[in-house]
Amino acid sequence: MNFKYECADFSQFQASNYSLPFEQCQDCVIRFSPVVLSWNPWSFTCFNLQEQLKKMRDLDDKIIYALNTSIPTESFRGQVNAEVKCRELHDQLESGYNYRQEAIKKCIVLCADTVKTLKDKREENREDVAVNKSFKSEQRKLRLLQSELSVEDIIRERTQKTFRERCRLFFRFDSM
Repeated sequence: MNFKYECADFSQFQASNYSLPFEQCQDCVIRFSPVVLSWNPWSFTCFNLQEQLKKMRDLDDKIIYALNTSIPTESFRGQVNAEVKCRELHDQLESGYNYRQEAIKKCIVLCADTVKTLKDKREENREDVAVNKSFKSEQRKLRLLQSELSVEDIIRERTQKTFRERCRLFFRFDSM
């Protein structure tokens, strides 16, 4: 997925929960095209990314419930194609991982650019308290965003372990 960086105005940064297609809009950095899924798109910025990641991780948090409702019990095996259900769930999970990873990386790049700019300003005028304060604040945000990548890896590993345990009879994991 390629991103185009044009401005730092994220007021219209649209994101559908697990949508990947996007288009460049005139007055914002990126607008993701809405994908018809069971959830509604929402707006978010890098400043409230953690809140939005929490919403986007809902499927991962409720993986047991999703598997229980997708995979049939012994008595309903003939009525529901468990392989198709596991494939659909796997595709949703993968697109979610990819989307969240790209969103986090995008915010890291933007935050790193801001840190670099503030560092240059700080070196020009060491006594400017406001610049020092902004610089330290942006550094904390950057570290927080970098830690979100580790959190994503942990969530992905935990979810995939549960998914493998429940779908092992219906789904081939050589593609994972």
